This record gives sequence, C-alpha cells and structure tokens, in this order.
Amino acid sequence: MRELTGWDDLAEREGVVVAYPQGLDRTWNAGTCCGSSASRGVDDVGYLHDLAAALAAREGTDPRRAYAVGFSNGAMLSYAWACTHPGDLAGIGPVAGALTVPCPAPAPVRVGAVAGTADPRVPIGGRPGRASLDATLAPFLAAASCADPTTAVTGPATVTRWTCAGGRTVVQDVLAGRDHSWATPDSGAGATLDPGDATGWVWAQLSAP
Repeated sequence: MRELTGWDDLAEREGVVVAYPQGLDRTWNAGTCCGSSASRGVDDVGYLHDLAAALAAREGTDPRRAYAVGFSNGAMLSYAWACTHPGDLAGIGPVAGALTVPCPAPAPVRVGAVAGTADPRVPIGGRPGRASLDATLAPFLAAASCADPTTAVTGPATVTRWTCAGGRTVVQDVLAGRDHSWATPDSGAGATLDPGDATGWVWAQLSAP
C-alpha cells in the first residue's frame, strides 16, 4: 500500500503523519468481510481506535483531525470504524469499498468515496453482504445533515458532492470503466487533485477547509 498509494510523499508535502497498520494475514474484520480477521472475530476497529490514540500521544497528532483511508477490505474497515466508534474520525476516504456493518448512528464526518463502474468485487449496485454505494453513503448523509447534491462530469469521472452542516462534505467519485483498483494517473499517485488520482483527490476532500 505504501508503494501503490504514494501517501508518504503527500504526507511530506502536507506536513501530516501517515500510518500503515497491518491486519491478520493482510485482512481486516470489517463485518461481513474479510478472510482470517473476519472468520476469527478480530477486533480490528478496536485496534485502530487504540492506534489513533497512541499516535496522538507519541506523534502529537490532533485527535480531532484523524482520517481513515483504505482500499477494498481496508475501505470497508474505514466505514466500519466511522460507524462503530463515532467521534474517532474527522473523515474517511474509502476506495473500492462498501458498508458491511450496521450503521444506525455514525457521527458526522467528511467522506470522499471512490468507486469504479466495472468493479466486480465491490459493485456500485451492491451484492450480498456488501451494500450499494447509495446505501453505503446514506447513513453518513443523514448524520451530516447534507443538502441536495451537485454533480459534475470530467472525462470518466462523475463527482457528486453534498454540502453538509458544519462545513463538512460527502463526495463520491464514480470512475467509468474502473475495475477493482486504486486509481493512479501517469504522473503518479498523489501528484494531482484530479478525480482519477485516488490519493490526491481523497486528500483534497478530507483536508478542505
């Protein structure tokens, strides 16, 4: 993930701390998914809750500006974390993920979600155990008291933005033809704010004033 996403370079430029936690057998228990962590009932959300507190104590990070960004199973875990530990996170950046836990009352958070129309593993329309993109974002839109959205199309990207209470936003970036992958432009991950650059685009949504 360090190589794929380019967060190290972005963190250096932006002056932020980035951490790369690793789950059991490279899996996370995000509810109905996935692998060893889910089958063994590992408390991965509790682990991340403790990790965020440890980083605040050791690195001096601001607990009010903690964000979870993940791909696939990791994206599912970011949703699960926001749902089951309200107040831990200021925002989430899930890429190619879906809601896989009940989420009746999340705290208001910023959301920058990236999805591909050709993703067979986490289809936008959902599948058993994985909510559709609309159903995934619904509890976060309700929690943040969001207004009607605006939509802009740029090349393969359809970006829908909800402006919400407290200056927050919930934004979805749907990439036509994109499969189950981390969107990276030829210039490299995190080098642009373009919707086709998952790293740069997600950070722009989470760090906006």
